Amino acid sequence: MKDIDYKLIDINKWEQVLDQIKDEKIVIFGAGNNGKGLLDIFPYKVSYFIDNDREKWNKKLNNISIENPEILKNEKGNVGVLVVGYLYDDMISQLSKFNLGENIHIYNVYSVLKHILDKTSFLNRGEDAINFYKRIPDDIIINNGLSKEKISVLVSNFSFSSSPFYLITIAVMLKVRGNDVEIIWDDLEGLDELYYNHDNMTSTQNEIIGEILNYVNERFNIKIIKISEMGLEYLDSDDIKELKKLSKINTILKYRKIFFDKEHEEYEKKCFKILKYNLKKIKYLFNNFKMGKIVSFTGIHEKTGLYTWVAKEYNIQVFSYDASISNIILTTDGVATHCKHIEKIVMENKLDDNLSRKFINFAENNFNKRLMSSNNIDSYVYQKVKYDEKNNKYKYDIIVPLNICWDAAALGFDSIFDSIGDWLIQTIKYILENTNAKVAVRQHPAERFFNSGEDIKLELKNRFGNNPRFTYISGEDEINTYNLIKSAKLVLPHTSTIGIESVLLNKPVIMATSAYYSNMSFVKKAKSKEEYFLLIKDILNGNVKKICNESLNQAKLCYALMMLNFIETKFTDINMNSWVCEPFENLLKNKDIKDILNIFESGDPIDIYKIQNKFIN
Repeated sequence: MKDIDYKLIDINKWEQVLDQIKDEKIVIFGAGNNGKGLLDIFPYKVSYFIDNDREKWNKKLNNISIENPEILKNEKGNVGVLVVGYLYDDMISQLSKFNLGENIHIYNVYSVLKHILDKTSFLNRGEDAINFYKRIPDDIIINNGLSKEKISVLVSNFSFSSSPFYLITIAVMLKVRGNDVEIIWDDLEGLDELYYNHDNMTSTQNEIIGEILNYVNERFNIKIIKISEMGLEYLDSDDIKELKKLSKINTILKYRKIFFDKEHEEYEKKCFKILKYNLKKIKYLFNNFKMGKIVSFTGIHEKTGLYTWVAKEYNIQVFSYDASISNIILTTDGVATHCKHIEKIVMENKLDDNLSRKFINFAENNFNKRLMSSNNIDSYVYQKVKYDEKNNKYKYDIIVPLNICWDAAALGFDSIFDSIGDWLIQTIKYILENTNAKVAVRQHPAERFFNSGEDIKLELKNRFGNNPRFTYISGEDEINTYNLIKSAKLVLPHTSTIGIESVLLNKPVIMATSAYYSNMSFVKKAKSKEEYFLLIKDILNGNVKKICNESLNQAKLCYALMMLNFIETKFTDINMNSWVCEPFENLLKNKDIKDILNIFESGDPIDIYKIQNKFIN
C-alpha cells in the first residue's frame, strides 16, 4: 500500500466507511483507473471487481478478477460494494434496479476519496505511459508524413484526465511518421486549484507530465515549449470580451447550471483572473514563435479555449477532439463539439454529386429510424416514448428545444444574446407579451440521466409559470420531442441538431447563434435581437415559404455529416488502460489510428468521413 496524502481525504468519512465494511466481503465497482488507484490505499482484501465493460469480464486487474455486476445477485453473505466511478449516481441507480438483498451494502467511495483517487490514478497512468514510450523500438521511424507544415500539439493538465498522455502519444506518432512536431506544454497553475479548491493540483500533474516530456524530448527530438517561460502580452478589448465568455463557460461546466447564484459568480470572477494571466502568456507565444497548426483537447474546456481564440485571431488551424471509451469526435476547425467542419464541407461544396446523394440517402433512412426509436442510447436516441405519427394532441405554437445546456456542444457560440439564460428569458418574454402564441420549452431528454437542469426549470417557472400560454416540459415527461415539433408552427433551437431535424419535419427554424448549420439556407439566422423577434412574429402571422428541394437536400446532407461524425475506436484517452499495454508499432499499423493521424496531417475535413465510412474510400 502506497503512502496516503491524508490532506486529500475527508478522513472522518473514510474512517467511517472502513469501520462499516471491516467484516464484509469487499467488491469494487469500477475496474478502471480509480479502481486500480483504490487498491493503492485500501487496507482490506478485495474479493473481485465488477464493471459494465463486457470486454473486461473474466480478466484481471492486479491479479483480482473482474466480473459482470449481476454476479451480486448470487451473493448470500454480507457484501460491501465500493463504487469508485465518477458516474456514481448512475452506477448506484443501476445496482438498485437489481433488487439486491439487504446483505448487499453500497458505498459511494468516489465522493469521499475523489481527490486522492484522481491523484493516485494519474500517477499510475503516468508510470504506464513512460513505460509505454520506453518500449518503442529504436528503428520505428516511418517517413511517410503528409504534413507540409509544423504541427503543434497542446499538452496541459486537465483535472487528472488522461488527455496529456494521449496527446503526447499523438505527438510521438506524428513524429515517427516523419512530421515536424513540437509540443506546447501549458504548465500554468490556477484552474485545477480553483476547480478542486485545493493547492498543488497542477504541480502534482506537472511532475509526471514533465518527466514524460523530458524523455520524449531526448528520445524523439520533439521540441518542448513551456508556457510558464513566456513573457506577458497586452490584451485588447476583444480579448477581454472572450475572457468573460470563457470564464462563464468554465463556470457552467463546473456547476452544470446556467443561472448563477453568488457562489457561481465568485467562481466566475476567480476564473476570469486566472484566464486573463494565462492569455497574456499565450498571446506572447503566438507573437514571438512561429506556430504550426494546433492539436488540442476539446478546444473549449479550461485553458484550451484560450488557444482556440488566439489561433483564430492568427488564422491558425485548430484540430480538437472529445472522446468516450469507444469513440472520438474530431474537428479540423476549432471546438470539437461545435462541428464547424460540417459547415465548411457543405458551404464550400466539398462533396461531388455522387457522394452527396449517398449522404442524403443515408440521412433519409437514418432519420426515419431515429424518428421511430426510443431509449436507444447507443444510437443517441433519448426519447422516453416513441414518435406517434397520429398524435395531434399537442397545441403549442412554438417549441424551444434545449441542448444539455452545460454540454460543450451548447457553449461558446457567438450569439445575438448575452447568454443561454438571456436568450430564453428575453425570447419567452417577447412571445408572451407580443403574440398570442403558446410556447413550450422542452428539456433535452438525455438530461434526465444527469440530474441537472433544475435551475432552468425553476427560473422559467418563477418568471412565466403563471402564464397559461407557457409550458415547461421535463426530460422525464413521457412526451416525444418530435411529436411536439410536428404540431408546432415554429421551432427555436439553441445549437442542437434538433434544428435540422425540425426542418426535415417541414417546420420553420430561426437561429440566434452561430451553430454549424446557422448559415445554411434551410434555416433563418437573425443578425440582431430585433430581427429575431420580427422573424418570430412574421412566421406566426403565416408568412412562411415552403422550403425548396435544394435547401432540403442541404439539410439532409448536414444531418448525415453530423450523424457520421463519430469515429469508433478504442484509441481514446479514456481507454488509455487498454492501448498503453499494446506495442507501439502495432498501434501505428492500426487503420483507425492511421486514419486519425492522417486527419491531423492533411487538415482536410473530408478525411474525417473516410474513416469507417463506406461512402468514401
